[in-house]
Amino acid sequence: MKISRLYLENFRLFKKKLLKFSGSKVLISGKNASGKTSLLESVNILLSGKSFRGSGLSECIGKNNDYFSLALLGDSKSYKIRIACKKTYSSRLSVKREKDSSPIKLKEVPFMSVVLGKKLNLISGEAELRRDFLLRMMFHVKPAFKSDYSKYLKALNQRNRLLKKKARKQEVLAWSKELIELGEIIKLEKENFFKLYCDNLYCYFGAIKKKYNLEFLPLTELKHYQGWSKSKTFSQALEEDHEKDKVLGYTTTGPHRSDIIFNVKSKKAEDVLSRGQQKLLILLIYLTIYPFLEKSFNSSSVFLIDDLSSELDNKNLNIIVKEILEAENQIFASLISTEGIEGEGPFLSNFDHINL
Repeated sequence: MKISRLYLENFRLFKKKLLKFSGSKVLISGKNASGKTSLLESVNILLSGKSFRGSGLSECIGKNNDYFSLALLGDSKSYKIRIACKKTYSSRLSVKREKDSSPIKLKEVPFMSVVLGKKLNLISGEAELRRDFLLRMMFHVKPAFKSDYSKYLKALNQRNRLLKKKARKQEVLAWSKELIELGEIIKLEKENFFKLYCDNLYCYFGAIKKKYNLEFLPLTELKHYQGWSKSKTFSQALEEDHEKDKVLGYTTTGPHRSDIIFNVKSKKAEDVLSRGQQKLLILLIYLTIYPFLEKSFNSSSVFLIDDLSSELDNKNLNIIVKEILEAENQIFASLISTEGIEGEGPFLSNFDHINL
């Protein structure tokens, strides 16, 4: 699916704005505070119902107004998607989604990947970023897995509540049993999904290395930490950590503690790669999401990148811009200036370029 129309009304600094896109690659340039991130945010809200800025949606209502409204039209070869939403100070966000004039649910909307400043720490940041990277893909294409994970979190909360109360071990065991059953299911699902994803990723890395002579790519390896030692069952790990968990008041073992480890030459990637190389690697990883989901699950996606040129030298910037252009899905990217992009004028004619 490709978004061909985007409408904003009373959204942050935009009074009324209609944007038309002829292609699937959109570059948004402009000075700081010109509205670049706000345009990306509007797409994010329409496709997910949430803002990536973390603040309440009321913050998005333009000055001296009491509501904002957004709308998009998405085209594909076989259908059209229309999404419209409205938010007032006194009401929750109302959203209307249609596919060929028939109502659809959120899960039928294309998967959306968003890369902001925080996610550019995917390699060196907290484990939660890496868990979220994997879980969001799985939740989108595996509704049953999402249901199991939700049940797991409920059981985890109950177990943690008892641990905080210093409850007797026998009371805790009741919830431990449910946690173990769900945890083993989740572990297996994640292992299979992760292997499938990595097979796709390494294939892409091989092709990219040949094109741009990026020597570190074939030496890059992703490993999945399940949340406890592979030499033990989940049941054994919970049993061994029970006293520690009771002292701390929460469960320290399980899928909720999983992680993705990035290695280069069997060393931590953050210790081997420069900051610019890390950002390039992260962006390349996000670019593999669409071909993976489309090939493996027949699912489309939209990719939003904020501040594309930050921390990238001209060589790495041009690599990622060329890969964006060759990607099959729709991509929106913001940057302060297009300066530094090779063949800037003719090359940029391949993009819908919005200069704010």
